[in-house]
Amino acid sequence: MAPLKSVGLDSAAESPANETAGFQENRERFDRNEMFVQLTIHDVPASLLKEFAQVIVKPYCPGGISPAIKDLMRKVVESEKKREKGQTS
Repeated sequence: MAPLKSVGLDSAAESPANETAGFQENRERFDRNEMFVQLTIHDVPASLLKEFAQVIVKPYCPGGISPAIKDLMRKVVESEKKREKGQTS
């Protein structure tokens, strides 16, 4: 397997300390019995990852890519729930 190439992301932003800080901010959203998983995403173009880091992560999510992805996942789920609720009303 070839080594991963850097796409200009700040590796300090993905440090466990920053991830922990991001988790602390959102701790109230999680049940005490919440199970966490490790997620691997395959076949993401480096250009897309770099653009995501520059356009979304750097200005809006100083905690790094992982908290940014989790935030986007939460927002999409909430949006879908609202959309579904609007259709059933």
